[in-house]
Amino acid sequence: MISKLRKKYMLLCGVLLAGMAGASNSAMTITLDDAISVVETQNLAKNNYPIKTSKQEWSQLKDHQAMIDKAQIAKENLGKLTTKELIELSLDYPLFDDVLAHNSIQSGFEQVVRNFNGLQDLLSRDDAAQELVKKYKKLEVNLKRVNLSAEDQVNVSSKIRRLEWILAQDAIVDRLSLNEQKLLSKLALRNIKNKQLDKELYGSLGYESSALVLGKSLMRTNKDALSSTTQELLVSGNGAVAEVIPEIITVGEMANK
Repeated sequence: MISKLRKKYMLLCGVLLAGMAGASNSAMTITLDDAISVVETQNLAKNNYPIKTSKQEWSQLKDHQAMIDKAQIAKENLGKLTTKELIELSLDYPLFDDVLAHNSIQSGFEQVVRNFNGLQDLLSRDDAAQELVKKYKKLEVNLKRVNLSAEDQVNVSSKIRRLEWILAQDAIVDRLSLNEQKLLSKLALRNIKNKQLDKELYGSLGYESSALVLGKSLMRTNKDALSSTTQELLVSGNGAVAEVIPEIITVGEMANK
């Protein structure tokens, strides 16, 4: 039987193929004074990936492994990229949504990391956590406020979801200070509420990715307020996050009063 996640993946593949045609905790603390940047959000609509492949060329690759091989970032260039640049390229990775071809988001994400040297390098960088939160904070999730075409809105919403998948990784959340983890919780809760304003665009996947970030941050800041079932699900990464979203939101709202 095809899992719900796999069904979502197959539906998303059509959209993706169409789109392809065209320092450590000692770093400066991220403050609440940083303003949301509409320009930052608009920039997400751009495709900056170094591998420019048309829909036709992409479809002619012999198999999925050939796609994986073609989409790697040249090793000699990885070390030259700033962490900000590497984040942008990772969000543009053409096979990122292979995450959805697995039985859980976590197992899918781990497989994508094994397949892509850009994410491997990003997750190993000392300043990755802080730079990811800075970007997350500046993004306007309510895309009704941003001047984008319908196609670009779909592209941006997909990249926001990918950013949240990265932010939900233990390797990222554990590198944040307690204050930064609290900020991440606040940002995720903000985005859940804003995504509710456009359920047609974000769908359940977008809603769940924000809830996952919120849950992972609460596991560090308000763990005792979460039920044992929710804690186990968030630790294992294997299970239906949708089933515990109401609890995660309730705890998040209490923590951010």
